Amino acid sequence: MKTVLVVDDEIIVRQSLCDQLEDMGYLVLAAENGRIALEIIESEQPALVLTDLRMPEMGGLELIKCSKQLAPDTPIIVISGAGKLEDAVDALRLGAYDYLVKPINDFAVLEHVVTKTLENKRLVHENLVYQSHLIESEKMVSLGRLVAGVAHELNTPIGVCVTASSYLNDETGDITKAFAENSLCKSELSKYLGTATESTEIISSNLNRASNLIKSFKEVAVDVSSEVMRPFKLLDYISLVLQSLHPQLTRTVHDIKVEGDFDLEIISYPGILSQVVTNLVMNSITHAFGDSKKGCIVMHASREGNNVHFIYSDDGSGMPTETVNKVFEPFYTTKRGTGRSGLGMFILYNLITHALRGEVVCESEPGKGVEFKMTFPINAAHHSSHFS
Repeated sequence: MKTVLVVDDEIIVRQSLCDQLEDMGYLVLAAENGRIALEIIESEQPALVLTDLRMPEMGGLELIKCSKQLAPDTPIIVISGAGKLEDAVDALRLGAYDYLVKPINDFAVLEHVVTKTLENKRLVHENLVYQSHLIESEKMVSLGRLVAGVAHELNTPIGVCVTASSYLNDETGDITKAFAENSLCKSELSKYLGTATESTEIISSNLNRASNLIKSFKEVAVDVSSEVMRPFKLLDYISLVLQSLHPQLTRTVHDIKVEGDFDLEIISYPGILSQVVTNLVMNSITHAFGDSKKGCIVMHASREGNNVHFIYSDDGSGMPTETVNKVFEPFYTTKRGTGRSGLGMFILYNLITHALRGEVVCESEPGKGVEFKMTFPINAAHHSSHFS
């Protein structure tokens, strides 16, 4: 049963609305002013609020403004006896869902508005849940891709280390035996020392390679899976993400450049930016370059006031206007039938606009590559935007 809060200082009006709403099947709460209503909103979290405008202690406009801090997703409908245009404008500007004028003689109208409002709230909630599930799924895909790539990439340096150490062990056994039998000559010792030096250098360099790969994997993997906000230098982190993508990139011959303000430090969600960069790079490799011999990707970041201006571009095949207009739509793909879901750019759009509270636009022409322009706050802590 949906809960509706009625806020009106006139007891007759308040009781009349409560009775009608109860007859419609709603669970109804009541308050005589905005201050009491805020306490009920905080404790009961009603699905909908109906409020008068002019009331003692706290009126409807202030209630709308304050309730956005406590319950930003709770729709508020103003029911006013004044019926002034400026009141309606002020209420809607502050975030009211609708504006009705007293007296409400046809309660079927009220039932229609209330039902429509609650249904829209349900659809918005379901859409956010759907988006959240998509992002969670994409996180796991990114993590799986990262694990598979790193595991494949580690095979080479670890295999080299095993071979080199095994060879060194055999040589050490031979030289130890010769020494024990008192048959060791200077030339054999000299040859062994050269072998030992070469083998340890090979082992050391390949272990360092594996260690660096694991280090980048650990940091990016934790970010992808945890959604923790923290300070970090944006372009340094993007370079780290590209390092973690090295297993996928080694199968290509494309150039990737990271440019801009390397001193730019932001407070944000590195895991989300890792997903954004990964989606864009893999999208370029799959769609923009295809079977072409060599392409170029450029990522550039700069500060504009309190925002980051991040541009991603490639010099691939580009897109016609029709594709550009649909690029952020869910399930839209130009690679239908090849196992592509068409969700990559839709998820990217939601990551930027919802999770980071930013904006993203796509510009492209056939044969002229693509450019994604993204803007988002430098300090995500000042923008309570992340949803789970």
